[in-house]
Amino acid sequence: MITLRALAQMHPGEMDFDPRLYQYGGLWIYPVGGIIKAAGYTDWLSVTSDRGRYLDHPDEFAKFYILMRGYSAFWD
Repeated sequence: MITLRALAQMHPGEMDFDPRLYQYGGLWIYPVGGIIKAAGYTDWLSVTSDRGRYLDHPDEFAKFYILMRGYSAFWD
């Protein structure tokens, strides 16, 4: 959850790339953001800023977890 909050605080369009989460390195935060962004271009995952969508469809939010765990397993 803290990873997703850190990504939500970033605003790349405004050149704000600081996740304000200094306990994890950039090798975790930035690739996870890239993976989520890339998956958002597919039909498998819909990425939106509407929190209500994820409350109504928890299976959509679970896909974020699957992506992050997959990235973690990749490094394992």
